Amino acid sequence: MPDSHTPTVAILMCTYNGASYLDRQMESFYQQSHDNWELWVSDDGSSDGTLDIIEQYRSRGKRITIVRGPSAGFARNFLTILRNERITAEYFAWSDQDDVWLPDKLSRAVSALQRRDRDIPLVYSGRTELIDADDRHIGFSPVFHKKPGFANALCQNIGGGNTMVFNRAARDVIRVGDVPEVKYHDWWAYQLISGVGGVLLYDPEPVLLYRQHGGNQVGENRSLSAKVRRLTTIFSGVYHTWNAANVEALSHRRHLLTPENAQTYDSFAAALRATSSFRRVMHLRRSKIYRQKPYEDWVFRFASLCRRYP
Repeated sequence: MPDSHTPTVAILMCTYNGASYLDRQMESFYQQSHDNWELWVSDDGSSDGTLDIIEQYRSRGKRITIVRGPSAGFARNFLTILRNERITAEYFAWSDQDDVWLPDKLSRAVSALQRRDRDIPLVYSGRTELIDADDRHIGFSPVFHKKPGFANALCQNIGGGNTMVFNRAARDVIRVGDVPEVKYHDWWAYQLISGVGGVLLYDPEPVLLYRQHGGNQVGENRSLSAKVRRLTTIFSGVYHTWNAANVEALSHRRHLLTPENAQTYDSFAAALRATSSFRRVMHLRRSKIYRQKPYEDWVFRFASLCRRYP
């Protein structure tokens, strides 16, 4: 049943020398139609004016708390702040430091999450509008049509961390065990939540302005140059390294996976360890993993034959 009150959303923003665009992001929080939120900032040792800007917003009447980040990369920072036991709320939203949230971002997320069973781990994620360093429109992120699921999550992330909003059940799952050594926090969240039988609620409508600039840790992925970079990543072996880290982290949580997803995981892990192309392809086929675009599936099948994937 939907909640009868306006739930609290804890915005979890990770910062590091983000003064250049932080004002725009902070202002967009205050423009949210869902205004029952509090802000937690995990700063990884900023040396510019980031913390001064945040301090200036404390007088605006919202609860703002600053904590020290682990200073071990953005993925660990996001996963660490989500585990902070001091933070109590109905929902938890990750935030980058340089985007601009559209006014209905939180209301869309909360509405979608409230319509589902709160005992099921749920994570909401939406599409984004791409802007440049000067706030000019440059495109949109892709629309994904295939159903989200663990077999997709093992080889592709369709949920941008800057759009993700979690319910308590999802947060509890992510907090199991130690913070994993993974490359991308949002990819890990998609894998783990879908793996345990939770649901990723994908919204095809843009919910924020995703800024593309030279300081981005992770940029857009739809341009031709981005596709070329992705192919280079696959065939260079870097993607294999990322997959190996994810598989290792999941191995410590295999007992949480549903029986069907545990079998998918075992087949994918076997493909990762296989020394021959034949066995790699065989295990991948058994895993039934899939990407959202047909041509991407063909690329990965070919890469597996070349011993470059997974």
